[in-house]
Amino acid sequence: MRSINYSFFKHEDGQTLTTPTLFPYSEMFAARYGAQVWPGERVDVREMAARMRHELYSGEETPNLADFDAFMLIEWHELMLYTEDSVVNFNALPVEFYLEYEDVEYHYDFEQCLQVLGGAAAHHFLREIDAGEKGCA
Repeated sequence: MRSINYSFFKHEDGQTLTTPTLFPYSEMFAARYGAQVWPGERVDVREMAARMRHELYSGEETPNLADFDAFMLIEWHELMLYTEDSVVNFNALPVEFYLEYEDVEYHYDFEQCLQVLGGAAAHHFLREIDAGEKGCA
């Protein structure tokens, strides 16, 4: 499986925020939360979510929106990790997924997993599965 970035936000040149590869809301997050990452800084997903949710967030968005966006980011990232593990170990997409966040457990069926992953990530993993099947022949 080729290495892709889905764990970090980075400000390459002080102008452009690089978001995790395959994240379905990259443009929105870059516009909304780009100021949370300093030029030249690399921030992992959990730190970014914390910055969005807490006192480090000083934008115009409401705290509830920042909380929801932080949840979407963590949800997507955890499912990406789980899906990568499922593809590597079982050559299949997960049929269900459980996430505990803020003391609440969330359960996702196959369709919900695909929705959270987004089209680009789902296609990426399906290509990996297809390549794995061809490699086993």
